[in-house]
Amino acid sequence: MNEWQTIEEFKKNPVEGWCWINNGTVDMSYYDGEVFALNDCVLKGDCCGEFDVNLITHVMPIQEPSYPQ
Repeated sequence: MNEWQTIEEFKKNPVEGWCWINNGTVDMSYYDGEVFALNDCVLKGDCCGEFDVNLITHVMPIQEPSYPQ
């Protein structure tokens, strides 16, 4: 079972890859080791955009494709 981590917990042991983030709503994001990317095109360099880390309260690395509870 996946569990939510506070952003502080996540920063202590960050996991690169896809994750759910709670920033007032639940969104999918890719954490590249530095930023939470808005979508795939950011990773490919086709566009830029990232979530405001100051608004993120919780993070859940995605290990299962289902939407978090």
